[in-house]
Amino acid sequence: MSEEHSPNCIFKNERVTFKSYSDEFTPELYKEFDLKAENLALETKINDLFNGKKVNYTENLAAWHPKYRSQYTSSFVTPSNRNQESELLDFYSLCSSAKNIITIGIGGSFEGPKMFLENINLENEDKNIIFMTGSDSFEFRSKTKKLKPKDTIFLVSSKSFTTVETISMLEEAISWSGEIQSFIAITANKQEAKKYNIKNILEFDQEIGGRYSIW
Repeated sequence: MSEEHSPNCIFKNERVTFKSYSDEFTPELYKEFDLKAENLALETKINDLFNGKKVNYTENLAAWHPKYRSQYTSSFVTPSNRNQESELLDFYSLCSSAKNIITIGIGGSFEGPKMFLENINLENEDKNIIFMTGSDSFEFRSKTKKLKPKDTIFLVSSKSFTTVETISMLEEAISWSGEIQSFIAITANKQEAKKYNIKNILEFDQEIGGRYSIW
């Protein structure tokens, strides 16, 4: 059975259409799902998320992951950091010129930079990209054993920049490197990053989750 169906899930006022090849999903079931979605005000909740309403009730914040993606919103809100485009170009330049790139972050703040580095075109085949998470000093020592500080930059990703595991690894990295210009902070808490004398800071808004921060 092939059943075409258009549920009331709207993005940019366009209906999402998909085709099902499951014998068990009948038109009656689709109608039931539509009714449940309508009773739950699903379309309104989707629009609330895309428009920056508070939907993260734990932190009393928006969960505004698509905030910087203008094609998804009718009234694009620019980042709080007006120089972000220039800073991202500088960031790319640093990543391109470094022989070794080490990312420090945990959870979502580990995933964002990892995705970024795996998808940008770094032409130098000799480049080492190393991911560190947690606060294991043995991991740090073993992964930097054959590296030279002058050839190495660090991407330190933490939304709050107070995550214990990340800060512990950061302090060890600063001691090993001796060059604070080799550090780039990715955070929503710029003032906290400045406490470590980090000058290269990519700031994102509080409503953006850590795993979405870099992209």
